[in-house]
Amino acid sequence: MDETEHITLYLELIEWFTTPAITPFEFSQSYVNMYLDDMRLYDETPFSEDTYDILHDLFVEADAYCKPSIRAEVSSCIDEEELLEAAREASAALEHRLQELDD
Repeated sequence: MDETEHITLYLELIEWFTTPAITPFEFSQSYVNMYLDDMRLYDETPFSEDTYDILHDLFVEADAYCKPSIRAEVSSCIDEEELLEAAREASAALEHRLQELDD
């Protein structure tokens, strides 16, 4: 799978969250698992540095998301709105990366 195919898969997951077809918790879990699986499957990151930076930034945010029921107990949690904003920013950046890779 090449970099553009990877980006497309991440964009699909982000779109499911931003439409919203899946909950913030489902997105967080799915994104973290997808990202970690990609990092485990390859000896080196399958992405360019620019793409990696975008995906990693969203990974950090997705990993920081907590359900409302435990949010008060975890000081580093982010809420649904923060996760949604991070996902939208990553989506725009990934769309831009696809255009750069297409050129």
